[in-house]
Amino acid sequence: MAATVQFTDNTASTSDLTTYTFTDRAIGTAAATRVVIVGVGFFASGASVASMTIGGISAAMQQAQVFTNGGDEIWTAVVPTGTTATIVITFSSGANRCAIGVWSAYGTSGATKYDGANATGTVSSTTAVDIPAGGVAVGFGYSNSNTTSTWSGLTEDFDTTAESRNYTGASDAFATLQSGPTISNTFATGSNCGISVISLSPAISITVDADSFALTAADTGLRVARKITAIAADFELTGTDASLERGLEIDVASASFILTGADVTLTYFSGLFITADPASFSFTGDNATLLIGRNIVASTGAFSLSGTAAALEYGRLLAASPGAFMLTGSDATIAKAVIRESAATLPVFGTWPVTVKTYAPTLKVLSEIAALQAAPSFTIRPLKVAASQSIPLRVRQRFST
Repeated sequence: MAATVQFTDNTASTSDLTTYTFTDRAIGTAAATRVVIVGVGFFASGASVASMTIGGISAAMQQAQVFTNGGDEIWTAVVPTGTTATIVITFSSGANRCAIGVWSAYGTSGATKYDGANATGTVSSTTAVDIPAGGVAVGFGYSNSNTTSTWSGLTEDFDTTAESRNYTGASDAFATLQSGPTISNTFATGSNCGISVISLSPAISITVDADSFALTAADTGLRVARKITAIAADFELTGTDASLERGLEIDVASASFILTGADVTLTYFSGLFITADPASFSFTGDNATLLIGRNIVASTGAFSLSGTAAALEYGRLLAASPGAFMLTGSDATIAKAVIRESAATLPVFGTWPVTVKTYAPTLKVLSEIAALQAAPSFTIRPLKVAASQSIPLRVRQRFST
């Protein structure tokens, strides 16, 4: 599904401040994955934006530049609730005025830019960004002159002045891939101006039938995937710093799911399923991490999370029937996980090859590791560990009568 973008608000303050607070600014219709985009223009000598919150949520800088006596930046955050928000902008040092433009984007792959660029000039600034098919782009511009401007490559959303300085913004959605199109902003007069532009990619739905999906490269990332389905095929995400974020469903039938690489990460797997039937789920690499996984099922297959400092946090349900669940590696950890193994493989006696480590300063509690629907079953009693402690867990065999 293609992403959309909506211009919602703009305003300015002519006060001399370090922190500017813009109250009750329109941010569009609430949505779970709504990305609020804020363009910032300012008149200041050597200052830049140090931090920003949108409705109390910390925003991230996506594009920024500082030029003679001013600058422009674009910040983003996922803000799921509300139709208005207070936007607080703190500068590294005092500014003489500040103006903002606000947009909301829907159906994007997240709040991180796909591409971005800056440009400066006297009366015209020209740059280029790549925009994926189904993606959106937003631009924000500033001039030290009290004049109007014209955009090319994006549709102008506003053009206003504050204390003899011009601030302007533009946006668009694109159905097809745009490879480095020219985007420019031209002022009627002036001696110093600049623009910042970013693009966002659409959310991803991948279906693979009797084939394979492979994403391989350094820093590969797949963000806000709604559904990944591989039927009689393979799903593979491999590379240094490979990551899958906010995946809602990964379903692999008669196939395998493989996420491999240094610092591989599966983050905010909030909804709901990783299913491998009858195949395997493999998540391997240094610092491999699975966060907030709700349901991981391997039926007649295997779930494997292994590697140096491998971690599973807040896992709600992990099942392997009649296969195996394995979490192994140096410093492998489980935090607050409820694990259920049905007709699966765990050692009967001895030290289970997983430690529960805490993360200072708070304590972590392993609440339950229990087998269901099988006898014998294996239990590990709840344990508390100190912030600096890492302990082995011993498995005891228990028979039901």
